[in-house]
Amino acid sequence: MLQPNPGKLLRSLAASLTDAVLPELEKGNGYRQLKAAIHLLKRLQRTWDLYNDKVHSDNTDFLETCGSVIEIISGTDYGQKFSDLQLQLKEVRTGAIDDASVDGINDPELARATRTNLDLQALTCELEQRLAELPGDDPVVAKCCALLSKLYRRLVLRDSVYIGDKPVVE
Repeated sequence: MLQPNPGKLLRSLAASLTDAVLPELEKGNGYRQLKAAIHLLKRLQRTWDLYNDKVHSDNTDFLETCGSVIEIISGTDYGQKFSDLQLQLKEVRTGAIDDASVDGINDPELARATRTNLDLQALTCELEQRLAELPGDDPVVAKCCALLSKLYRRLVLRDSVYIGDKPVVE
């Protein structure tokens, strides 16, 4: 195992820049840029090993929620307008991804999960846009919109934990 681990390396780098380099700079653009870089290093230090679990949790949530919304809306007169999204969701579920490469991610499995996540985000946006074109006073449409709203709230809560912020308490 690599010692020190990436978290320790990032923490040490941020501390060295804070203690040794930052005090030597005059206030100005370079100083602000270094402070921003230190902030990013500290965030990376807190989160570098959490991304894998987070992206898999998000993917599961996207798949379950989008699947429920598409299933609900497919049983209505609007169902035909969503049949292509149902097919896209099925392709994502079966792992039919042509190019799973993601810039900045070296692990093939994690890149595939990230590519799946990006595809699910795009599908969810398209699903939401199509729902917005339907009558908002329709109870089925309202239920589907509420499911997506709850999904977004869960994603934000997971993101806040992932980046080291304190989650919103309801």
